[in-house]
Amino acid sequence: MKRYKLIKPLPMHKVGDEGFYIDSDGNLMHRATYAGETVYPAPVLARHPNILTDWFEEILERPKTVDDLEGNAKCWVIGIDSVYQMEWDKIPYAVEKRVVGEIVMTEEEGLKKITRRKAEVILRRDTKGFKPKYNLDEKRYYVSYDPTEKELWYGYEDYSNVSHDIVFASVEDAEASIKAHPNEWKTYLGVEE
Repeated sequence: MKRYKLIKPLPMHKVGDEGFYIDSDGNLMHRATYAGETVYPAPVLARHPNILTDWFEEILERPKTVDDLEGNAKCWVIGIDSVYQMEWDKIPYAVEKRVVGEIVMTEEEGLKKITRRKAEVILRRDTKGFKPKYNLDEKRYYVSYDPTEKELWYGYEDYSNVSHDIVFASVEDAEASIKAHPNEWKTYLGVEE
């Protein structure tokens, strides 16, 4: 189904509205609460095909995820500290990058991933090389974020609760990491204030 965005004002519709589509009968429709409403019937569009080019812009179908990429669809490749756009062409290089999570759908998503990776490196250094043994008497301390209080806090996990990727050997190490790197923690945890 072809979808369109309005680029010039129409009565009852605002510029930028993306709710227009061509139905199975060839009518230009606008989505409504319970059903589509006809904006231009198929015979009018047939007589005036410029309506779709002068007043509307077609919204091209984009793949939903990197796993849906086909043909020459645009995607973004994550580098060390930047992203660049490429056409998906299923060459081995692109497939390998996708397997390790370095192909994304948007530039913004790629830049966020780079920022999060940098934050993770810093936070892992704060663990001072601590490698948990996951035995019955070992406590590990983790950092989390309380959205109600809008603050970082630490807690502990034991043998019955193993769910955090970055853990500390002591309360002091967790507190020091929170104090030294609050922005990195918020980035790593996905906090958006």
